[in-house]
Amino acid sequence: MVAEVWQAANQAALVAALHPVYASLCRHAEKPEPADPATAAPALDPPAAIDVLSAMFALSPFERAVLLLCAGVELEGRFVEMCAAAQGDPRRGFATFGLALAALPDAHWSALSRDRPLRYWRLVEIAPGDTLTGAPLRIDERILHLLAGVQSNDERLDGVIAPMPEAVSVPAWIGDAAEAAARALGAPDGRVLLTGRSAADRALAAAEALRLAGLVPRLLRAADIPPTAPEREALARQWSREARLAHSGLCVRVADSAETRPLLALLARIDVPVLVEADEAALPDGLAAVRIAVPTPSAAERRQIWADSIGAPVAARMNGALDAVADQFSLDTPTIRAAGVALGLLDADGEALGRAAWRIGRAHARRSMEQLARHIEPMADWDSLVLPEA
Repeated sequence: MVAEVWQAANQAALVAALHPVYASLCRHAEKPEPADPATAAPALDPPAAIDVLSAMFALSPFERAVLLLCAGVELEGRFVEMCAAAQGDPRRGFATFGLALAALPDAHWSALSRDRPLRYWRLVEIAPGDTLTGAPLRIDERILHLLAGVQSNDERLDGVIAPMPEAVSVPAWIGDAAEAAARALGAPDGRVLLTGRSAADRALAAAEALRLAGLVPRLLRAADIPPTAPEREALARQWSREARLAHSGLCVRVADSAETRPLLALLARIDVPVLVEADEAALPDGLAAVRIAVPTPSAAERRQIWADSIGAPVAARMNGALDAVADQFSLDTPTIRAAGVALGLLDADGEALGRAAWRIGRAHARRSMEQLARHIEPMADWDSLVLPEA
């Protein structure tokens, strides 16, 4: 169904779902009930957001009605007026658990529990109040937008969990690792540990694996995991909810083995698939996961990336220089692609292109070495060297 058509039909379905809730309020307030809608709620494919949400979080009929009551207060002024009338106070034009228990059918006290979906998944928020039943209830903003058919995200995750780069073509050796990781992510509560020498190639494989698993890739750096248990619990619930709502998949990037403890504590509270990506020197001990390594490409595979990036005509002009560069410098895929595009734009002969490719390789190799060792500038010169006469 076209997005615009579905959105209009979803809004009609939401209006139809709100009608019996408003009618229950009217009966409780002893006010005239509204007439039944002239048309029934349309059948949607995919289903209406309220139906998807109710099934996703296993809401009881009463919990579904409570959620709709809170949505109605935000969306329709008549709900505000009827809430005030039902509670006998013009200042109480809001939903409460007490009002819901009194006015809505199939009411059950367990819906108020912190372990039931309305509160566990923060579908509704309880404002400060004297009692649990008398405190104002508000629907979570992310959930309200979802019911209305509007795309949004949970702002509480902003700055902590970020989008991963858009899809790009990946070479075969990365694609094979990504496919294996995607299959492992398909298991219930799937956990995958992705390793490999190149951080850039691991990142490509991680994003591709999540996409192949049918998930929108999102990134969390392990260094940003909250240090305290309550903060981690909040993050785990927020992400587990958002993963369901947006069909998203999480990649946690580990840069230091010291990040293992908060990582394991967070993963223990997340009940959706997670991919952990780590360098061999930072592998998290104690992580129960399917381990998949992203292989280092051979010289021939690196040459193919160079050639694809530069273009066949330019590669042919380099008279074998590309073979030497690919054999000498073990660069990762994004680096080769960026360098190849730059070389392809040069208006130079094959020899000059070969020298340029060699300079690029040396510069990146030097940068990689500087990540492993500290360069020391000598304080002495050759004249300072004193040796025996012999």
